[in-house]
Amino acid sequence: MIFIDKTRTEFRVKGLDANRQILNSCWDGRRYVNLHYDTVDKTGLTRCLVMEQSGYCCYCMRKLHLQNEGIHKRNVTLEHVIPHKITSNDWTRDREKYRKVKTLNDRNVTVCPDGKLSDPSVKFGMPPFPHFLSYDNLVASCDGQTLNEMAQEVPHHCCNNKRGNDYVEPLYFHDDVSSEISYDGRGHIQCSEEYVPYLDDRGVNIMCPFLNDVRLFWKKIADSEYTEEQIYKAEDDEELRLDIIDDVFTVDPTGHWLFLKEQKAWAIFSDYSWFYGYYKP
Repeated sequence: MIFIDKTRTEFRVKGLDANRQILNSCWDGRRYVNLHYDTVDKTGLTRCLVMEQSGYCCYCMRKLHLQNEGIHKRNVTLEHVIPHKITSNDWTRDREKYRKVKTLNDRNVTVCPDGKLSDPSVKFGMPPFPHFLSYDNLVASCDGQTLNEMAQEVPHHCCNNKRGNDYVEPLYFHDDVSSEISYDGRGHIQCSEEYVPYLDDRGVNIMCPFLNDVRLFWKKIADSEYTEEQIYKAEDDEELRLDIIDDVFTVDPTGHWLFLKEQKAWAIFSDYSWFYGYYKP
């Protein structure tokens, strides 16, 4: 997991400009019309958030695709730190937790219970912007698609789509997240016990067996003579995939790793190449 710095001028200017463009597109001169998160064009804002995160999911570090690219399908979703349709009661309950994040203060974010403006006739020119569209309250996440034990695609299994509206500590906003969250040689996440409920199946589920396998895969690749580029090349080369499996996973009496011979499985695993750099000696 990497630190996301919302104070960086390069991206902050672009993000706030994208917010203004969305808001202005829905202003009819007297009030906002059809200003709803699900219907407005968020293309520019999404692109800014993905670039700000160097192209990786805020939770699991999967590579984010803004459009279909060969066997890789568009997988970007936008994650609300303060939930899109947070209720008044939930906001009252969790307000102090969210407000401790320095960029989620009253100067940057106006919380709109249930994702609706309290007064559509009040025009926004400068922050604070409505939380359901605010650059400060949004990060880029993957769509949570993984594989099950049968190498079948499982949608919404982790990250944004697993979280729902529950409070999840925004660890990516912690300056020292790289030391708070680490990954051991088995691919398991190591962190303080207080963060476990946010990361396991009670939260965003990035401690699941599938992602443990993903991280272990890249640990083994990093310890081998194979390069990151060869892993990408193997997406379209079944013979190379089999060679890598034979060479890297030589001790595999159960045949566990053979599912990687399937192109779709290999492509998902290759999306997590961030871990190559993490594990490379």
